[in-house]
Amino acid sequence: MAWCGRVLAEPLANGRTIAVALLLAMGLLRLEDGDWLKTTRFQVFDLFQQVSPRSLATERVAIVDIDEASLQALGQWPWPRSQLGEMVARLLEAGALAVGFDVVFAEPDRLSPPRLADSLPLAPEIRRAMAGLADNDSRFAETIRGAPVALGMSGSTEPASSARPPLIASHVVEFRGDPRPHLFGFPSLLRNIEALEAAASGHGLFSLTPEHDGVVRRIPAVMKVGEQLYPSLGLELLRLASKANHIGVLRNRTDSGIEAVRLRNVEVPTDRNGLIWLKFSHHAPGLYIPASQVLGEGFEPAAVRDKLVLIGTSAAGLRDLRMTPLQETVPGVELHAQLIDSILGGDYLQRPDYALALELAMAGVGGLLLIWVVPKLSALRSLPLFLALGAGLWGASFLAYRYADTALDPSFSFACIALILAVLVYSSYSRAEAQRRRIRSAFQHYLSPDLVGQLVDNPNSLRLGGESREMTFLFCDIAGFTAFTEKSEPQVLVRLLNEYLDGVCKIVMDHGGTIDKIVGDAVHAFFNAPLDQADHASRATACALAIDAFARGFSAAKAREGLLFGETRIGVNSGQAIVGNFGGSRRFDFTAHGDSINTAARLEAANKMLGTRICVAASTVRDCPDLRFRPIGKLLLKGKDEPVMAYEPLAEAASAPSPAPSSLADYSEAFALLEAEDPAAGERFTELAARYPGDALIGLHSRRLAAGASGAAISMAGL
Repeated sequence: MAWCGRVLAEPLANGRTIAVALLLAMGLLRLEDGDWLKTTRFQVFDLFQQVSPRSLATERVAIVDIDEASLQALGQWPWPRSQLGEMVARLLEAGALAVGFDVVFAEPDRLSPPRLADSLPLAPEIRRAMAGLADNDSRFAETIRGAPVALGMSGSTEPASSARPPLIASHVVEFRGDPRPHLFGFPSLLRNIEALEAAASGHGLFSLTPEHDGVVRRIPAVMKVGEQLYPSLGLELLRLASKANHIGVLRNRTDSGIEAVRLRNVEVPTDRNGLIWLKFSHHAPGLYIPASQVLGEGFEPAAVRDKLVLIGTSAAGLRDLRMTPLQETVPGVELHAQLIDSILGGDYLQRPDYALALELAMAGVGGLLLIWVVPKLSALRSLPLFLALGAGLWGASFLAYRYADTALDPSFSFACIALILAVLVYSSYSRAEAQRRRIRSAFQHYLSPDLVGQLVDNPNSLRLGGESREMTFLFCDIAGFTAFTEKSEPQVLVRLLNEYLDGVCKIVMDHGGTIDKIVGDAVHAFFNAPLDQADHASRATACALAIDAFARGFSAAKAREGLLFGETRIGVNSGQAIVGNFGGSRRFDFTAHGDSINTAARLEAANKMLGTRICVAASTVRDCPDLRFRPIGKLLLKGKDEPVMAYEPLAEAASAPSPAPSSLADYSEAFALLEAEDPAAGERFTELAARYPGDALIGLHSRRLAAGASGAAISMAGL
């Protein structure tokens, strides 16, 4: 059981090792970046946006809304292209900087007069007249030709068709290499009809890329269809309004993806896949102008003057509603409007390339700090450190979002330090529980349950490494036990001895003593270790008196059974000793060594010559102010240069042996004469011996003095 001392003293190495391994595993898990991590990260960014959403400036952009009221006023969608051309003309005349359609005109206008002439049962004259009228698509194309108008397109998952040549968007320019490997793309395009496509000044994709939870957080700046690159509708509208010749796509210098898109002298940061992180604002009804109002008499040109105008729909039946991080469902056209407003205001989120490295560093530094500090603290004192680290991570990340438009994810770092704290606290708890179990197992046979409980509750009070301390030692032995064993049956001997030792050991434990050894019939115990006991001398002496009372009662009971059980003799001494685990590497043996122990053993043996049952050294007596003693004499023990002043403790009257000892006053008076080497001492002890014939000490001194001895010094030759 040598591991007990080592385990109690060693640091929480196992917990730290597990925590470091967990930190490394979490780092690898973050590098893999599974969907659940992305979802958590997105939800954190959503939370930041919900706490501090962006304010949208309605003076930069407007939305002409094909809403439910306009559908009721102007009829079912699609409307005649001539009507849409009139709408575009009115917007441009009112001062709109550019107009973009968040719809695609993939088929010819079925309401064009020539097409109606072919599809309706009309008279030949009327059919010829209608066939000669202008085509709505042609009229619409003429309206937008050369004007700052961008037509929308949609990405398609259908295979690309070879029946129509690809649309070349020559104004998308590549910088620092080919961006295509990193861009989001589609196999094909849902395009506008050829007449409109040829007339339009700009073409942009209005396709959005919701995350796997259906929330739109990022909008593609540029997408690929086959080998062709196309800008988003919002970016194309900005190009037209700024009269820029091209939109630049910049790969980053580490060649790991896209860095930004450039429009004139403005660079808009993107993620590595060319997606712009939007800083969303709440739904802005002030952006919307009903389409029926633009085509009606009440149209106010100021509503679109010097603005970029998007034409789209909020009608639920046209199914263009999207979920935003602000937990709002808005028309898809509004997301393009928010993108335009963000770029014009320079207010968009950035997720820089160093974000991952910074988040891993935050997790690493916070985790290592906890690994270093927590084992030195209690769980309760570790909590403020953990809360401070967590608050720092979340606070710094929110401030980065709020004031630097930078999206940093504190959730991963926080999860790391939370798990590490849990591991360390659990390890500390497990180690403490293991300490308690080992302490209980190691000391339950040596200490009282109360002392074991104190050690279990406060393991730090246990010092097993070895130390020098003042202690009190008690030795007790049975007189004539060897002869008794020779005459007794083994079964009787074992039963009797176990019954006796159980009683003695219980008394020792009840008085807070530690049972050091049991050698045959002898019990060795000590006090003031492993726990501090300021009253260890009194405890040991009271214990000796209790053992004496028990042993006399035990002997009397066995005598009535016909078993002559010997008298118990006890020696008690206090002094310095070295106490600790002396069991070596393979055995736990919490014991003590020192000359004070030998003195206690010799005092026990001295009882035989003195005729006493308990012999207590003066070093113990001086710390027992509440107990009564009478002096025995100065014992000259073998191996001791100085005599040891010994005393006999006096029990309370109720537990005193019979015959009763002499009066303490009489004995003290006679012993004072003895110490003074007064010749009258002999006569006085002779007188007391006649008065108290059962007092062994009086008889001892009377015989010594009669034989010519003087003084209180008593030679214990051989002891």
